[in-house]
Parts: sequence; C-alpha cells; structure tokens
Amino acid sequence: MKHKRVRLSITIFVLVILFVFGLALPLLLHFTSDNMQWRFFTSIEDFSTIESYVKTNLDPQNDPNLGDLSVLESYTKIIEFDGKDYILYAYVFHDTVASIEYFHEVTGKETSKEWNFSSSSNTYFHSHYVAYYENCLYYVEGGNRWDFVKAVNFINDSFPVTLESLITGHTESN
Repeated sequence: MKHKRVRLSITIFVLVILFVFGLALPLLLHFTSDNMQWRFFTSIEDFSTIESYVKTNLDPQNDPNLGDLSVLESYTKIIEFDGKDYILYAYVFHDTVASIEYFHEVTGKETSKEWNFSSSSNTYFHSHYVAYYENCLYYVEGGNRWDFVKAVNFINDSFPVTLESLITGHTESN
C-alpha cells in the first residue's frame, strides 16, 4: 500500500511539473513573435491584397483603443486566415502624434519616433501586433502565437516599408 502511494505521489509530481513548464509557464510569459516580418503600410490601398479574406466589416467607432482620435481613412475588418479570425484596425491619422497616442493606448509604451512596432502573445490564447509608420498605423489581434505570426506575415507581405529600410534610412518615401 505504501509503495502504491509513493508511486502515485511521484506520478502526480511529474504531471504537475509538466503542466507548469509545458502549459502554465508560457501563459504567464509575453513573447515577441519569432520570424515576424516587421513591415509598415503607407496607404489603405496596401490592404487590398487581403480583401478576399474579409469576413466582417467593423465600425471604427467600436475600436476601444481609438478614443477621441480622428482618422482620415480606415480599414477595420475581421479577416479569416487559415480558418482563424483576426481583428484588424488600420488607420491613416492626420499626423504621427495620433499614431503615437494610439500606439501608447495599445501597448502602454512611450515613444516619440516616426515609426514603431510592438508584438506580444501569451502563447495559446491572445496575441497582438501594432505598427505605425508616420501617420499610418495598424493593429491586429488574434489567437495563438504560431498561427498569429503566419497571419501577420501574410498581411504584412504587401506593405512597402520594411524594418530594415527604416533602420538603414532607405524607405520609398525618402
């Protein structure tokens, strides 16, 4: 009887360790997505390549992060990519200051640059990506980290400005 209890205790201990390190720990950590294409749009027309993936149109007024910011143009949709839904808010603001305000609202990060980006995920349930270049900003949120990276890369694929071009100072608008 004592031998069975010891074996049961060891089994329970191993299962708890596997759970904590295999499932619970990644839920607690925020990851920056690996293999993400860091790209930026310069016009709402840059989203035309994903139009066939639009599942639902959204009203920008329902974007909780927009607040009192006014926009010149918007592209707010739910898209379906590889069988999963992603919320997408893209805006052309009047100026970079508005992009920075929205960025701060979503990330809590202070910035004053002409461009910036942020991505995080709790691995299994919620991921988000926000990027702005001057007065053009977009925010996308969705599910697990691995599918999310593929979806964001798909969206970003048609955007003209890359992170590398911004770092080296060789963008199309320069």
